[in-house]
Amino acid sequence: MLNVVILAGATRRGDLEIMEKVENKAYIKIEGRTMIEIIMGTLREVPEIGDIIVVGMPDELEKLNIDRYSFQSITPRGSFLDNIAAGLGELDPYRPCLIISADIPLLSREAIEDLMERCSPYEHDFYYPIITRESCEKNYPGVKRTYVQLKEGTFTGSNVMMTKPYWILEQIDDIEVYLSYRKRPWKLVQTLPLIYIIKFLIKRLSIKELETYLSGLFKVKARAVVTPYAEIGVDVDKPSDLELVRKLLSTEN
Repeated sequence: MLNVVILAGATRRGDLEIMEKVENKAYIKIEGRTMIEIIMGTLREVPEIGDIIVVGMPDELEKLNIDRYSFQSITPRGSFLDNIAAGLGELDPYRPCLIISADIPLLSREAIEDLMERCSPYEHDFYYPIITRESCEKNYPGVKRTYVQLKEGTFTGSNVMMTKPYWILEQIDDIEVYLSYRKRPWKLVQTLPLIYIIKFLIKRLSIKELETYLSGLFKVKARAVVTPYAEIGVDVDKPSDLELVRKLLSTEN
């Protein structure tokens, strides 16, 4: 069984939250259900999913129609990384778990099961799914993403991770800097050794080299996982994103 931490604890209200009159975008409704309800429903379609930890305000979660989903709520601690640590702290530190943001309502059972299959038998400590630009543009034309060009192709990151909690909890201060660059990959590149920066500039830096560098930096076994399921990278950050997912989900129903 694979446990899950869902992140729904952001407290800063942006334009999207103000427009939709919610405290957190996880509670924006699409086709009559909040985004977090949609994600919960998808997770419960996967038989291998075990315990679900939701980092979010308990009073807000109590208002939702998710009684049929068994989960534990954890009060947010502040920063994005603090919230991750709060959720992971409730789980077995050496058992792999998924970390999922609550703003990816297009997440599908097939995407989760495919990721689990690609990561099995879970011999690494950290898996980060990446998606090709071709896959994103083919499946979701017009979606705006930040891409990085590597030797193997042009990729964007996802809003799902698989990890063993222990190493994040042990190295939380060191990880905070790198995690803050998750949507600014050029900043991450600037922290690399000079030879890696040169390779990046001439588009010869490989996925394997990044895996090796980050594994050594954090003393863990890290692996990037190329997935064809672009929906794990389509988050709702702005009104145009919300318009897209509402259109897509209304077509499915």
